[in-house]
Amino acid sequence: MRVDGPTPETPSASVTSSDPLQTFGERKQLERWEEDKAKLKDLTSRATDTIAEMSESTLDALLANLESLRAKIVEQRSQRDKQRKQFDAKLEAEI
Repeated sequence: MRVDGPTPETPSASVTSSDPLQTFGERKQLERWEEDKAKLKDLTSRATDTIAEMSESTLDALLANLESLRAKIVEQRSQRDKQRKQFDAKLEAEI
């Protein structure tokens, strides 16, 4: 069946222009798309920065904990060596 004139699939000539993206709705949609794209880029950038900051603070905390554990190990080793020397001295005195 042939229909003369504009149909819902084919816009009228008065609505279209030489540029197919120049209808008001399409321009608005493109503007929204560009705004959303800019917002997403900003959000991604902020999320990346936040993750990097969290990673840095986590690594700093981890390093501080490792240094604390290392100091405890050194102290325990020193105490163990001191106890061993005392035990050896006591053992020598008994023999």
